[in-house]
Amino acid sequence: MGRGGPREIVQLTGDRDAISSVTFLADGKTLASGGGGMVWLWDVSYLVKPLSFLCAQVGRSFTQEEWERYVPEGPAYRKIC
Repeated sequence: MGRGGPREIVQLTGDRDAISSVTFLADGKTLASGGGGMVWLWDVSYLVKPLSFLCAQVGRSFTQEEWERYVPEGPAYRKIC
């Protein structure tokens, strides 16, 4: 899809054949998926403030080149740490 359309933001691992429903919990930081008598909870809290998460993971601001590689359709480059 083109810019502005739906795009995958994260790929979760699990038994995809068994998942029949997905929902966010009220906290907005937990994704629940279920099916086949099982429920999986996924911590997606890093999606609430993705730039803060990136800064914490890298321990520094991205370079311009890194930003263009990892955040191509996001906001314009800026130091985040």
